Amino acid sequence: MDKKHKTDVLTFEKLNLIPAYVDIEVILEDLMYMDEHIKTTVPAEERLRILASGVYRRRFFDCGEECMEMARIFLRLKALYRLDSVGKMYSFINTYKLYILEKQHVGEQHL
Repeated sequence: MDKKHKTDVLTFEKLNLIPAYVDIEVILEDLMYMDEHIKTTVPAEERLRILASGVYRRRFFDCGEECMEMARIFLRLKALYRLDSVGKMYSFINTYKLYILEKQHVGEQHL
């Protein structure tokens, strides 16, 4: 397993463990559009708080701390994978979804 693939697996597993009321793909997509809307007008130090607030208003998590953590994860993902466009984010989300589907398929084979 090469280093990039191992990084992807660890990232996808972390995303899969996030306790949200909706699929993580929905949250990533929402954060992506919120960030696209604010990134040119809001100072970088305020983006985290605004993104977390947006996630909180949508009731994706139980508490504000979980929303803040999701916003942190989102910004780290953008930096780590260079997700600087909507297309790149959708590509990442699709890769994540394929990983989860493949993992479920392998799990079903072992039942």
